[in-house]
Amino acid sequence: EIKDTLSGLVTVRRTDPDAIEDGVEQALARAERALGTDDVKGALTALSALQGGAAEAAQDWMRGAYARAQCEEALQALHNRALTALAGGGA
Repeated sequence: EIKDTLSGLVTVRRTDPDAIEDGVEQALARAERALGTDDVKGALTALSALQGGAAEAAQDWMRGAYARAQCEEALQALHNRALTALAGGGA
């Protein structure tokens, strides 16, 4: 039947972390919400709640995200120093 075929192609999941009871799904929803606002640190914080196999599965992504967060911090610090120097505050 077409309905059975189509239902096999669609996955529905909750996206509101507060409405999710499963810890893994909740962490993923929180991370997704954070990434929606370019909050890499927030996503890392959300995923740090993962344990066991879920934590292992997220480990490579988290390493890359952590490196990105460090780069963003360094760029922000350089930007702030450049603004200070341009404003005559020295370096």
